[in-house]
Amino acid sequence: MFWIGRATSFILTISILASPSMVFAGGLVAVQQQAVQRQQQAYQQALIQQQQAAYQQAVQQQQSAVQQQYLQQQRQAQLQSYNQAVQQQVYEQMIKQRQAQQQQVYQQAYAQAVQQKTYQAAAQARAVGEQQVLQQQIYNKAIERKIQEERFQQAKVLTNQIYDETEEIVGLKKIWEELEITSEVWPQIIDREPKRLSIQRQIDLYKEQGINIYKSADHYIGMIDSLSINNPSLLKNPFEKVVMLVAVLEYDFDNGQDRDSLARQILGGKLYEENKRRLGR
Repeated sequence: MFWIGRATSFILTISILASPSMVFAGGLVAVQQQAVQRQQQAYQQALIQQQQAAYQQAVQQQQSAVQQQYLQQQRQAQLQSYNQAVQQQVYEQMIKQRQAQQQQVYQQAYAQAVQQKTYQAAAQARAVGEQQVLQQQIYNKAIERKIQEERFQQAKVLTNQIYDETEEIVGLKKIWEELEITSEVWPQIIDREPKRLSIQRQIDLYKEQGINIYKSADHYIGMIDSLSINNPSLLKNPFEKVVMLVAVLEYDFDNGQDRDSLARQILGGKLYEENKRRLGR
């Protein structure tokens, strides 16, 4: 009995000594499982963030492309609206000029008719006999018919001139479309007025962009003609670049930047110094 009791006590002692190791092993497994879970959660979170960042970048790129397309469409619409406004303005100005000329012709014809009638009345008063009066009346009617025919012919000529100048406006629009790509068509413009209108159009377009050119379009016609003769390769550029160059040469291109620094940047050292001597600066 004593031996059995001691054996039982020995077994209990072994069980008590073995318990802390088993508890420690179980706790270690739990810690490892938690670490694995945290790693999995961190990986999933990083993957979600990466996907969200890629999606946001794709959305931003798409929005940027849509915005660029919208701005380009706005620009084209503004150019088309400006061209139409200029054409309408030129056409209305020509109509007013022709109407004024036509009115002047009518007034002159009317004054001549009044003067003629006054002369005829005096002649009739001096005339003797009904036959002379009748002949004078026939003559007066012939004069009136002649005046009316002359007025009709003058009005017809003015109408034809307006039609011809309207055709010139259509041709000018085609020239402007070419000038947006290259200025090589410039030497083909013979008359001074289309050249002036082309330069003024570009000055107005720069003004819409917040850039001011203060000197008149007439001022730059001779400069562009001279530069295109001395340096034909200049005309390979779009017309807006040509106008910018001559304005920079005149220190007249106001885009908010220091004009002397802008001239040095655009012209380069040698041409910059030559231009300063030309201007006496």
